[in-house]
Amino acid sequence: MKTKCYKLILVSTLFIAALFTKGQAQTTNPCGTDQMWWQQVAEHPELLTMQTTYADDLDAQIKAMKLDKTSYPILYIPVVFHVIHMNGAEDISDAQIYNCMRIINRDWAKLNPDIINIVGNSPFHGLAANMQIQFRLATIDPNGNCTNGIERIYSHKTIYADDGSKLHQWPREMYMNIWTVASLGQPGSTAAAYALFPASTAFYPQGDGVISISSYVGGAAPYSTSSASTSRTITHELGHCFNLE
Repeated sequence: MKTKCYKLILVSTLFIAALFTKGQAQTTNPCGTDQMWWQQVAEHPELLTMQTTYADDLDAQIKAMKLDKTSYPILYIPVVFHVIHMNGAEDISDAQIYNCMRIINRDWAKLNPDIINIVGNSPFHGLAANMQIQFRLATIDPNGNCTNGIERIYSHKTIYADDGSKLHQWPREMYMNIWTVASLGQPGSTAAAYALFPASTAFYPQGDGVISISSYVGGAAPYSTSSASTSRTITHELGHCFNLE
């Protein structure tokens, strides 16, 4: 279950940020989270105060908890992939999603081989750590039925997708929702994916989770329409879901 405890632990450490080196995953089509954030602030200026209060409250709780990150048990978060498609290449295979999950969990456990590229004068040197967070495809759906954590939804909303394309959200207090689509934003948009910060979900609870162009999910061929250079987009976006900027 994804609870406040997860957010406390993640916000308490910025270690995962070290995994997001000037990522190849963000060079062709950058992350759209910042743009979405400022659009939401324009509609709800009080979000700026809410975000500051949220972060301050969590920091206070974290200091009071005095977490020992070296011995904290691994937390497992159920994930559901909603594949929004029109029978095109965006209807990605189960194998591609399994590969994406492998990459996510490798990165969050600090098992990515390029961790050695964090140089001594980097602000992340000495901070990178195993987050003690692992993601697992859900095995039980909200109705108590068995599932593989992947559902396929035929919809034209896979084209020029936005928050309105986040169809059939599973309860966000129990699952991490990830949507994959054919294209994101209006024509000319450069965003590959985005996620909402926790404060945003006070106004946009239906938007909680990650939405990504399908070709930014998983690693390279033959089991994927993605590539090595775009394979860590979901790793990055999940950090935003837990208040990492």
